[in-house]
Amino acid sequence: MPISNPSGVHESGTDEGAKFGEPEIRFSEAGPAMVMPWIMGFSVRGWLDFGDLMDAETALELGMINKIVPAAELADYTLKYACRLSLVDPDPLVAGKQAITRGADTGGFHHVMMVGLDAVAPPYPATTESSTKSVEIARNQDLRAALAWRNGQVAEYIR
Repeated sequence: MPISNPSGVHESGTDEGAKFGEPEIRFSEAGPAMVMPWIMGFSVRGWLDFGDLMDAETALELGMINKIVPAAELADYTLKYACRLSLVDPDPLVAGKQAITRGADTGGFHHVMMVGLDAVAPPYPATTESSTKSVEIARNQDLRAALAWRNGQVAEYIR
């Protein structure tokens, strides 16, 4: 199942079988296109154009996640991480996050997001054939079925 970039979290671990993606473009939405290149580097632009999935190793190389844990150890790893994080004094933790955010804003990130929002927001209310069909499938079945339907349309073209 594709999931979005966990850019706001401290640690993002996954198991070796996880798949990552931003499939919104396949459903006539382009939201991730405005932020993902700034988080992961501009080399992801081609990946965003098609909404393809990547494996955990590729996500790690691109900085989308920062750890791959064997599936059998993931729950234990996650719990230990949460316990360890809970012992950190929240004041310097928050201050560090604010410093990162303010630095990004100083570097123009907020402006980039506003300009990007102006570009990607108008198509959202638009109704396309694929968006209508995918919403219908998701409502009548589930999101997995809608993704499978749309992926089936492009399967022969995926690298």
